[in-house]
Amino acid sequence: MELADRIHRSTLLQHQQGVASLSDIVLADQAFWNAQQNTINALVDLRKAQLELARITGTLLPTQRP
Repeated sequence: MELADRIHRSTLLQHQQGVASLSDIVLADQAFWNAQQNTINALVDLRKAQLELARITGTLLPTQRP
């Protein structure tokens, strides 16, 4: 995601200098948002895997003793 952010900022600077087109900005913006979404999806998948592991190993819920 950091790379997508750097590319996005670089493209904006290039556009200000007249080197990059508006479609370049749109593509860089889309890549940035896709990178963010991929990061979120990966974090959700990680948490789901952690919960599944806890469920399988029986550590999902604390044991209650009378």
